[in-house]
Amino acid sequence: MYRQVILHPDDRKLVRLFFRFSPHSPIELYELNTVTYGLSPSSFLATRTLLQLAEDEGADYPLATPALKHNFYVDDFIGGANSVDEARKLRQQLSELLSKGGFELRKWTSNCLDVLTGLPVEHIGTQSSLQFAPNETVKALGIAWKPELDVLCFESTVTMETTSITMRSILSNIARMFDPLGLIAPVIIRAKLLMQELWLQKIGWDDPVPAHICNKWKSVTDDWKDLADFKSERYVLLPNSEIQFHIFADASEVAYGACIYARCEDQQAQVRVTLLASKSRVAPLKRVTLPRLELCAAVLAVHLHHRVRRAMKIDATESVFWSDSTVTLNWIASPPNTWKTFVANRVAEIQNYSHPRQWKHIPGTSNPADLVSRGMSAAEMLKSSMWRCGPDWLALPASNWPISNPSLATETDMETRQNDQLQNVIASKCSDLGITWHFTPPKAPHFGGLWEAAVKTAKRHLYRHLGSSRLSYEGYCTILQQIEAAMNSRPLLPLTDDPNDLAALTPAHFLIGTSMHAVPVPDYTRLKAYTLDELQSWQLLVQRFWKHWATEYLQEMQKDNKVVNRSEIVPGRLVILVDDSLPITRWPLARIVEIHPGEDQLTRVVKLKTAKGIITRPVTKICLLPVAKPSA
Repeated sequence: MYRQVILHPDDRKLVRLFFRFSPHSPIELYELNTVTYGLSPSSFLATRTLLQLAEDEGADYPLATPALKHNFYVDDFIGGANSVDEARKLRQQLSELLSKGGFELRKWTSNCLDVLTGLPVEHIGTQSSLQFAPNETVKALGIAWKPELDVLCFESTVTMETTSITMRSILSNIARMFDPLGLIAPVIIRAKLLMQELWLQKIGWDDPVPAHICNKWKSVTDDWKDLADFKSERYVLLPNSEIQFHIFADASEVAYGACIYARCEDQQAQVRVTLLASKSRVAPLKRVTLPRLELCAAVLAVHLHHRVRRAMKIDATESVFWSDSTVTLNWIASPPNTWKTFVANRVAEIQNYSHPRQWKHIPGTSNPADLVSRGMSAAEMLKSSMWRCGPDWLALPASNWPISNPSLATETDMETRQNDQLQNVIASKCSDLGITWHFTPPKAPHFGGLWEAAVKTAKRHLYRHLGSSRLSYEGYCTILQQIEAAMNSRPLLPLTDDPNDLAALTPAHFLIGTSMHAVPVPDYTRLKAYTLDELQSWQLLVQRFWKHWATEYLQEMQKDNKVVNRSEIVPGRLVILVDDSLPITRWPLARIVEIHPGEDQLTRVVKLKTAKGIITRPVTKICLLPVAKPSA
């Protein structure tokens, strides 16, 4: 086919080659005049030529034109018709249309030999045009097809190494099991899992595989021999029937998958349910929770449904999606922005290709996608009617199907159960150490008092400074961790009663055993935001947060000081100096060494001892740190 496509003279300079006809001849430069095998654009150029031929010459061929546009894969045609006469007309029109471009179709094959009547013997793909040879098999885009029985089948072409089994030989044999429709996905997924385990061994391509891998591979190849008995009917519909698509999704800890079935019901109430296709994926090496894998299976299901429906061009009356995960169904039923990023992105993708009301619940024992996610032997798959035809109830009226909406577990319920389990674990371990914990009730942050007030303040400033920002994942991590360090650096109480000690207890002491200090950076608050690079922009957001949060924190402490009796401003008290110019995590601390009361005996000025010496400040520029009250 490629050699029938002429290249434009302006493009031939791009496919030049050096060649000579004998070792004694001089090397000469040649230009290729036609599309050549092996070049990256060759497949596209050949396909694009067929499409152009349909546009230029297809007006007189109403049957062949859509077939040429949609039923060709490079130079292979797969199509059909509803009658022998229509099939003959399609064959004749295709031959005439392609001949106008210099293309001659050969290797015609059909499940009905009458369609091939009138063709030369050299144009027929089967051994005879008069009768089928026993068990004659032809290849259709890499899939084995027996036209006499009109069934698809698989031929195991695995070759066992006589010397040693290597990673190269295993991957090569797995790649030969060509299953684009996923008809034997439960068997293939076991090979995919072995491939994943093989990659983890980190061995060379031609190094012998470990003994346990070798044993597993031999078990897989022995199992594949049973695939010779596998047969799947090519035509899976009922004529003049109402068609529904039913798509199932499921996941296990090692893999996840989806499968789609066509349910056909004719006017005589005859029902036929047949597997159309399936897809499977191994779970990522980085551990992902099972509900999230179930959600990934749901994404796979909607993509599979979209591709199958687009390829078959069937106006199905209804498409129903089934999952046995109540968590996944609950995620899908809510708006994407309800959830965190991982879940939100996948829920948005699912809702783009389906509607939440199309999703229904199914018991795990009736889910054929479970066979894809867990895998099974070829012998078991051949006996499995659920894999070929779906669950038994799918052939019954809709009133006999499973209840579509069981009580779904909400995310709040899940969090409550997880919190209860975590609290029990913590309480158990702490009791062994003689520690008693008292937990506040759920949904009651006001029980937290001061620490919940700090959380509320932090949230308000985060919304204020980050609410409209669009940051990368790394940006959010950097900013939030710096803000966390800043908040955990705030002084709570004097660390000791020593009047010479200027250290204070901070939340960081409970986390890392000492105080936190930020890395010094320039002050970006006086610069224009558009002049900063990405990292500097992050630091600007942190500095703005610090400026407003630290100011508000000190103002709250000063407000408390006004309530406190002035008699508590006494020598020896540890205070925080109010200074708006200090960088992040810097809290200047001092001890009162002398007070200066006025004529009304109210202290308005104090002398302070700092790390740099003695200074004088008005009481409006200091914040008293509380002291521990002696126990009764």
